[in-house]
Amino acid sequence: MRWKRWPDPESTLEMACLLAGYASNYYDFITVPPLSIGGSKAAEQLARNVSGVLEVPFVKCFEDRIEGRNFGRSRFSTLAQSVPVLATDKLTGVCLLVDDVITTGMTMSLCYELLVKAGVHVDGIVWTHTNKIPRR
Repeated sequence: MRWKRWPDPESTLEMACLLAGYASNYYDFITVPPLSIGGSKAAEQLARNVSGVLEVPFVKCFEDRIEGRNFGRSRFSTLAQSVPVLATDKLTGVCLLVDDVITTGMTMSLCYELLVKAGVHVDGIVWTHTNKIPRR
């Protein structure tokens, strides 16, 4: 997936405009799951662009991951990832949780649970795209 590794601003804005068309609720803020160790900031760039298109603030709700168990990737992953941790306890309202791809769903599920426990109503949206490369 070329965009995830090298997200260019023009493509990111185009995807954000497409995603914004599916946002049918009123949102107090937009956020993303925490960045994986060694991961790309594609989801955050996408969420920030959706934020700009919808004119809704982007809030970084989760602390960056530094160590721990593998979540959101296969058990064969070499990237250590910790369980998501809220960066603030002052969250209220309705949130749009944006991610660029879901592998197992564990990270999104844990983020959803944390936001709901904090009293936030959560809607989620994911941009998933694959380019199949033909085998030779």
